[in-house]
Amino acid sequence: MRVIFSSIFIHVFLLYPLLAFATSDPSLPDALMYRGKPLDPLCLFQIEDTKGVVKLNQCGLSSDKKPMILGKNNQLISKGFFGYDYSLKLNDAKSISGYSYYKALGNVGHSAIVQTINNSGGTGTFSFLNLVKRYGNTLKISVLNGGDRCNGGLVDMRREGKGASEHLVYSVRLTAFDFLPLANDNPYKVNAYDDLASCAICCAGVAVFQRHIGTNFKHEKLLYVDVSDHVNDLDHSASQPKYQGCFDKLLKEYASKNNGKLDAKQLSRFTHQFNTQCVHNKLAFEF
Repeated sequence: MRVIFSSIFIHVFLLYPLLAFATSDPSLPDALMYRGKPLDPLCLFQIEDTKGVVKLNQCGLSSDKKPMILGKNNQLISKGFFGYDYSLKLNDAKSISGYSYYKALGNVGHSAIVQTINNSGGTGTFSFLNLVKRYGNTLKISVLNGGDRCNGGLVDMRREGKGASEHLVYSVRLTAFDFLPLANDNPYKVNAYDDLASCAICCAGVAVFQRHIGTNFKHEKLLYVDVSDHVNDLDHSASQPKYQGCFDKLLKEYASKNNGKLDAKQLSRFTHQFNTQCVHNKLAFEF
C-alpha cells in the first residue's frame, strides 16, 4: 500500500487541488478546460449513466469520496499527460491508491480527442480513446476504443500526416481470442478462456488502427496486426486452453512469413486456417 505523504503536503493539495496542473499547456482544447484550469482527470472516468454524462462539480476531487492527491508520474507528464496519483479512503481501516491521467490529441468539431489512463486501486490499468465535449459544467464522453491491459488496452497513440491527410494512429493490445472477433470469423463459437487465451496478461499481439481526423473520425480502419513482440512468448503449458497450442503454432508460421505483421487479408487467412485446421478438424476427430 502506498504511504500517504505528510499531513502538511495533503493539506496543501486539498486546498489547491489544481496545483497538480500548474504546468498546463495553454493550447489545451476548450472542452478540457474548466474555470481556467485543465479538467480533473478522474472526471473522465466517473460517467454517471449510459449517456456518458459527467457533472464537473460532482466528480474527481470535488466528489463526496474526497480523493487525496499523492503526487504525479513524471514519465507520463513528460509525454504530455495531465493527472495525478491519488489515495481514496474506503473506511476507517482501509484506503486504496490509484492514478488517473489524460492526454489531449486535438479536436474533431467541438469535441476533444482524449487518451486516458486509469487505475482504481486494483491490478487493472484501463486506457481509452474518447471524444469529450463540454457543456458548461457538464461533460459528454463517447468511448471509442480501449480496455484493460491485454484486453483492449491502448498503446502508442499519435497523430500522423498534415492537413486533410492527418490521421490518429494507435495500437490496441490483443489476446489470442481477440483475433477471431477482429476478423469477424468465429463460425464454431470458440469461447474465450476455455478455448483460447483471453486474460488481461495474455497478450498475443497488437492491432494497429487509424482514424482520419475529420468528419468520419468515428470510423476505425485496421492497418495491420503486429505479433513480433509476442510470438516467442506464447504459453506452452499443459494447462493452456483447448485450441491454444494449435493457434500458437499457426501464428508463428504466419509471423515468420510476414515479418511479424498481418494485414487485414492475411489476418482473415490466418483465422480461416485456424478455424479449419485447429477447430473443425479437432471437432471432427472428437465425433
